[in-house]
Amino acid sequence: DLTFAQKNTNCTVDENIQRAAAILAAASEAGIAARAAISVCLGCPYEGKVSPSRVANVALQLLEAGCYEVAVCDTIGTATAGSTKHLLQTLEEAGVPMDRVGVHFHDTYGQAVTNTMVALQHGISRVDSAVGGVGGCPFAGPGASGNVATEDLLQLFQGMGVETGVDMRKLAETGEWLSAHILGRRNGSKAGLATLRKQGTSTSTVRKASSEASMRATKETARPLAGIRVLEVGPGLVAGGWTGRS
Repeated sequence: DLTFAQKNTNCTVDENIQRAAAILAAASEAGIAARAAISVCLGCPYEGKVSPSRVANVALQLLEAGCYEVAVCDTIGTATAGSTKHLLQTLEEAGVPMDRVGVHFHDTYGQAVTNTMVALQHGISRVDSAVGGVGGCPFAGPGASGNVATEDLLQLFQGMGVETGVDMRKLAETGEWLSAHILGRRNGSKAGLATLRKQGTSTSTVRKASSEASMRATKETARPLAGIRVLEVGPGLVAGGWTGRS
């Protein structure tokens, strides 16, 4: 995790915590709630396994510094149900309240939904996701995929009888639009693609409709994405993902 922190934020984990403490103090004075994310909690692309006790130590320091919540992140998608359970048990035993923990899984090995289920069983209610399974980390190495797809989590919740109020069809169409038309990449959601097939909506139809909508928006305004409201932006405070710098 030390190597990842250096490459991602150009400082050590301890220096990151010091920076986070200063930011959290300023946020507190301004009356702003702050959430932190800890990267590579379940596997590092440079150093392999990461000690759960080390993650717990960092989480406790961040909570003590003023975070309302700490997200533990499987940045490169190597977590399993077993390693996720072990990490969460270690956090709980170290005194980290589960109601102040969130999870952030990537789906490189197709285990993100399973790992989310483990987190839910530990009382965690905040789960990061991305429509179409977009996202990722440039330091994760070849083959690392994006975040767990929101559509796949919605499929999980619906199967459990959880009422979300989210329209799966519209979510699936949005995922295909974002993936294929805007980003030019493969849609990473299995549930999203299956929903489109079931509804008789081909991915080419979605791309055509989104292209026509984009052309209309471009004629109306120089900002085709005008009206989108950003609710939360990463990265987290402690080596929390892609910083946007090369």
